[in-house]
Amino acid sequence: MARTLMVVVALATAVAAAQSKPFTLTPARIGANEVKKVQDTDFARSFNYVEVQKAYPYLGSKVIKGLPGNQVLRDRCLEYVRSTLKTPSVAKFVNVGTPRYHTDAGVYFVSGDVDSQNTYGAMIRSRFWCSMVFEGTAKGGILWIQSDVYSR
Repeated sequence: MARTLMVVVALATAVAAAQSKPFTLTPARIGANEVKKVQDTDFARSFNYVEVQKAYPYLGSKVIKGLPGNQVLRDRCLEYVRSTLKTPSVAKFVNVGTPRYHTDAGVYFVSGDVDSQNTYGAMIRSRFWCSMVFEGTAKGGILWIQSDVYSR
């Protein structure tokens, strides 16, 4: 009985310590050669990997193999945006831009439009964006995803 109590106390202490540690992201600062690299200090000042980090625990994450290329970035973004919609099965994505890696900010960025149903069943066109931070190596890692869908 005493041993079980000690194990429970140790486990509770470990969980409390883990929960008190702040969530931090460390961008890998590498990407597939096909991804367009952009330097934009204005973008970096207003939106960077720290802003994505602040959104935790409201982030999506996906384990990926290798470096994130255009198709992986686009697919993960659309998958995450679709998961936030009221009726994801009828969503149609249009005008989806080519992923860009903002070297100053440490984030990948994808934006576009999505046609989806609102609460009343009407189809509306909204803008969306995804900011993603890759933590890992050339062999793979975790892609952290933050997105927003908003009306024009």
